[in-house]
Amino acid sequence: MRRLLTSLLLAFAAGTVVNIGSVRDTLQTQLNLKNSDNATALAQVLSQQKGQRELMELTLSAQFDTGFYRRIRLVGADGATLFDRSGNAAAQHAPAWFVALVPIESNAGLAQVADGWRALGSVEVISQTAFAHDQLWRGGLQSAIALGVEGDLSATVLMLLTPRDAGQVCALLGLAPGSELAPTHAARRLPARR
Repeated sequence: MRRLLTSLLLAFAAGTVVNIGSVRDTLQTQLNLKNSDNATALAQVLSQQKGQRELMELTLSAQFDTGFYRRIRLVGADGATLFDRSGNAAAQHAPAWFVALVPIESNAGLAQVADGWRALGSVEVISQTAFAHDQLWRGGLQSAIALGVEGDLSATVLMLLTPRDAGQVCALLGLAPGSELAPTHAARRLPARR
């Protein structure tokens, strides 16, 4: 029985780790697509401002102040930085050890800014990862709880099995008769009724 409970515990841990890794990969992909889409949309807005630096900076400042970006940068056609703001937001719900253990990368989205055929430069957008870490933390907790309840129910059911049922479970699991879960020889003998 101890081996079976150990197996259930290992399955619980592995399921939680695999789930968190899978969700993290999905969140990273979504962040990268969001960065690319937002850079393109922002470049279109900036392109309509005909190169007026003050209007472009005002637009970029307003976008950065929403709090969803780690960095927004505008580089002119000559390579000079025209606007650059950055800041990190801390995760509100995910603990620091979790954020360090399960990093989420947010690659920059880049798009060209132009006034007709005249190149004005490029805009770079990098989203905050704090919101993704919070979501990953909540999802990981929910997954761990669900897998834990499932494991507890499985262990309870196995403990309530009759020796005959336990022998069938052993056969299904490929365990040899006489293993910890298999019924013992003494358990198979029933006292004679009179």
